[in-house]
Amino acid sequence: MKKILLSIIIAFFSLVVSQEYNIENCNGNFLITNVSVIKGDGTPPIFDQNVKIKNGIIENIFPFKKGVNIENSYCVINAKGKFLSPGFIDSHVHLALGPVSIEMNVDVPTLKISHSEELTEISLKLLLESGITTIRDPGGKTTITTSVRSSLENGELIGPDLVVAGALLDKTNFVNLTRQINSSDDIYDEIDRQLEFNVDWVKLYTGLNPDETKLAIEYAKNKGLKTTAHLDNTTWTEAANAGIDNIVHIIPGSERLLPKESRGQYNQSRMTTASFFKWFEYVDLNGPEIREMISALKKNNVSVDPTMILFHSIAYGDEMAYRENPALRKLPEVVVENWKTFFHFNIGWTEKNFRHAKATWPKVLKFVKQLFEEGIMLTVGTDANNPFIVPGESFHNELEILVNAGIEPVEVHKMATLNGAKLIGREKEIGTIEIGKQAHLVLLDGNPTEDISTTRDIIWVMKNGRMLFQR
Repeated sequence: MKKILLSIIIAFFSLVVSQEYNIENCNGNFLITNVSVIKGDGTPPIFDQNVKIKNGIIENIFPFKKGVNIENSYCVINAKGKFLSPGFIDSHVHLALGPVSIEMNVDVPTLKISHSEELTEISLKLLLESGITTIRDPGGKTTITTSVRSSLENGELIGPDLVVAGALLDKTNFVNLTRQINSSDDIYDEIDRQLEFNVDWVKLYTGLNPDETKLAIEYAKNKGLKTTAHLDNTTWTEAANAGIDNIVHIIPGSERLLPKESRGQYNQSRMTTASFFKWFEYVDLNGPEIREMISALKKNNVSVDPTMILFHSIAYGDEMAYRENPALRKLPEVVVENWKTFFHFNIGWTEKNFRHAKATWPKVLKFVKQLFEEGIMLTVGTDANNPFIVPGESFHNELEILVNAGIEPVEVHKMATLNGAKLIGREKEIGTIEIGKQAHLVLLDGNPTEDISTTRDIIWVMKNGRMLFQR
């Protein structure tokens, strides 16, 4: 009899839990009770709160009291001891990628991306499971990035909210990634073409010179589009003064940002990805070139998306943590095999290259902290779906690297929420937990403003008041 009673109690308890966390018919109406609210603006959690959600919008936030009356139309989630965070924002995810190959174009070898729809769908799932409710795709084949956005908006795909750029404007031809620019008319034509697909951003790439970069920024701005860039031939200083909105990657790359006496030596190493780290060997982070650059970033309100995890994966690319990461099994086998055997960022590297990159890594960390301390707005991006950068998991790795750089967890959490919303111009809708904002929320087992690793401890993920993932 005792065993039967115990079985009934266990079954009843299981039913209660499933009703709390597996709610199908709440119509976006929830009352989350007794929860610690992390607003997302860099302030500490507010303990013992109720958060009321109606039709997918945060309707009210008020102190928890026992015995409060609850309307029948609200589904109740008892979140005692848990932490409620705004949904995370990954500001650098590529959804139009896939295996890379070489094709001959008029006897000229050219890199080509073959889009993997399977990789796109898996990526969206992994991102949601990692608490990411909004993403920016900063560039890929225009018809693909905008098509994925449309499929998400009309419900054909389930995933984070998405803002996109189209094909990258560059001097080189990378099939299904770049649009080759040879004249000012090419710049105008390509931006006009992308406008027809209603892109949110225009991305400029490494080969554009300062005049071309400035022309593209001005034309895009006149058309109401934001610009982002991976720069090299143009300096960060030049792009900032031209009005760029955002710069991606922590590696400025240009020799003109180095002391004059070091530029010749640096240029001798420019033909390989090892130059990412050679730049840091020669740069003077307190020199006039970098001081002028930071001043230009501040003056023109330019944000930076460091994608530290990408460069960490290159510096430590000889280690099994990347090449044999168990999370790679979640991705299409053909994509992972392509990374391992053909397309990756350590091609031609020797043991000496890895030793040098690892020795230089502390200076990379110092640089990102310097940008933060100077008041440059940083966001959390990963460059996901580039070699060995697994969507979702890499986001939490990025957070931990930023903390390892000496930035406080509460500030890194803000980068992952409010800063990301500001980057895409949606801070009035998402990015913080406030009355009137969309219910893009993540319930966590721990407090990420003290221990950033607890962003991995996800209980459930909600977008617009709809539960999209539950542990």
